[in-house]
Amino acid sequence: MVSWDSWCWEDLPCVGFLATIKIHLYSFLRCPRSRIIDHLIRQRRNDSVAAVFIYCNYMEQAVQTVHSLLASLLKQLVQVSQPVFDRVKSHYETDRKQGVSPNIHDVFGTLKAEIKSFPEAFIVVDALDEVTEDDDTCFELLRKLQSLEVNLLITSRDLDSIRLALPDVEQMPIHAHDDDMRRVIEGRIDTRTSLRTLIAKDPSLREEIINELIVTAREMFLLCSLYIELLSHKMTPRAIRTALQNLPKEVHGAYDETMKRIRGQGPDCLELA
Repeated sequence: MVSWDSWCWEDLPCVGFLATIKIHLYSFLRCPRSRIIDHLIRQRRNDSVAAVFIYCNYMEQAVQTVHSLLASLLKQLVQVSQPVFDRVKSHYETDRKQGVSPNIHDVFGTLKAEIKSFPEAFIVVDALDEVTEDDDTCFELLRKLQSLEVNLLITSRDLDSIRLALPDVEQMPIHAHDDDMRRVIEGRIDTRTSLRTLIAKDPSLREEIINELIVTAREMFLLCSLYIELLSHKMTPRAIRTALQNLPKEVHGAYDETMKRIRGQGPDCLELA
């Protein structure tokens, strides 16, 4: 795996997302690009540099397979390079005539060949810990990405499965400060009319929610978002206070509770979610 040291990180706000770290980029916003990607694209000296990325999402684990994630990287190369587009289109037309779809080996082989056509390439994977709870899948993805021999940057919570898969890479732990967590929680509260209404009737409730979530979420912005989603459907301050004492402690528990509530609202809500 190539080092990032030769690139101009001193110009990048919030430097430190090397290898496995504890928080991820804008996970609570799910924006289409992050400041790191924008920085890489702005700093590209010419079209000979490729910058592609993956945003993992806990709520999309069923579709974010190794196959689909690698295909996403290849698609991004196709979109930014006419020569890559022409070559991949030729492969596609050949497969279509034969009535076959490219399997994971085909996709990875094409990705590896095309990414080597760029003198320099960067891959950013945000929130790797959200892609799957299957260690084998995570391990396979990491091994394939490492074998591309590009500048690879991964953000994640500090999980044993990821640490074992990346034993010799540079790491930089980054911890969310309580002020960071507070801003995220306050922002999420302000988007929920039901919570704002209850807090207007019981102003002390706001600080109780914020303080409890800072402790329980343990620096995980994703958990904050899931917690606010659960609390926003409580009908009284008392119900919120009870829920605060019984919040799921892990991401999968909070996610399961959220999906259970959505399923209880009927098939239309489930499809929207």
